[in-house]
Amino acid sequence: MLQEDISKTSENFERYKERISNFSGEFELGLFLFIARKSIIWILLFFVLAFAGSYVYLRYTPPTYESHSIIQIQTSNQANKVLNVENIYENRNELPEAIELLRSKVFLKRVISKLPLDISYYNEGTFKANELYKSAPYAVEVKIKNESIIGKKIYINFDNGIDGYIEIVNNENKIKFVFKSNKWINTPEFDFKISVLNFPEIQKQNSQVKQNLYYFTINSNDAVVNDCSQKLEVKLLSEGAKTILISYTDFNALKTSDIINAITDEYTNFDVERKSESSKSIINFIDVQLDVVYNRLKESESSIQDFKKDNNVNENKDIATSNASRLNDLDDQIISLELEESVLSKIEREITKTKNIDTYNLQRY
Repeated sequence: MLQEDISKTSENFERYKERISNFSGEFELGLFLFIARKSIIWILLFFVLAFAGSYVYLRYTPPTYESHSIIQIQTSNQANKVLNVENIYENRNELPEAIELLRSKVFLKRVISKLPLDISYYNEGTFKANELYKSAPYAVEVKIKNESIIGKKIYINFDNGIDGYIEIVNNENKIKFVFKSNKWINTPEFDFKISVLNFPEIQKQNSQVKQNLYYFTINSNDAVVNDCSQKLEVKLLSEGAKTILISYTDFNALKTSDIINAITDEYTNFDVERKSESSKSIINFIDVQLDVVYNRLKESESSIQDFKKDNNVNENKDIATSNASRLNDLDDQIISLELEESVLSKIEREITKTKNIDTYNLQRY
């Protein structure tokens, strides 16, 4: 058996050498060079296009930046522990709720309200536009009269580095409005005031042979929220450590960092507000219930005394103590049940009143 395998291996090796020998005999270097010379133009064209495409992509594609933050979810409610009040949500997992909150548009509206995102500033070149987030040499204040102006490119030109004019493209027609720095200008669609922040930068731009155009856009809150929502990623990092990873991607590094920091800070503030409201609601609720229980106990005591007096009931001390203890236990159970009923009734009223109630608000009850 071993002899047969050795003979088969030798036979295969001989066939392989024969194929190599045939290929070497049939291959002609001259023919190969002749074909290569005939195709040299296409080969060079292929490499030129490949290098040109790579250069254009690297030169004119804006770089993408990513910032991320890690937050830890604290699920304990100190108010409930201090007040010794049972929380009907104690055993729920708050991680999915926190993730959905961070992704929600309601929460993102709170975030963008803390950042200067109502107006975006750009520097338009030949092939691409760069966003001048917190680096524009001018600032714009607006009072919107007609929402049709939202999202349109409004080009700005500085004649002497301070004053100038703006141009609005409307149905292929350019509408021009002259402005003076720090003066309010009235237009049919909006009122605006332009302030110069960096005069040397504007002069430098105007002195260039090939100028890049400045323009700005007025943004709506919904558009900014939708844009942030698409660039935001929130995912569970560690269930055991109760940590969540927040990532944001954008073409502007400073803007990316600011949004991540704002999201983290706003969630911290929101969590503090929520727990503070929960504690205040619990304390107020207990104060109300204490008054109710006190009045009920006074009424019960008066009723028992009246009953004894009317029926000439005389009990010895031991029996009276035993009955009083039993009555107190029953009163405690009744008060506990009524307390739970009151909490559930309050939650039911809130749900009935507002169909889209935030689940986080229910924790206050």
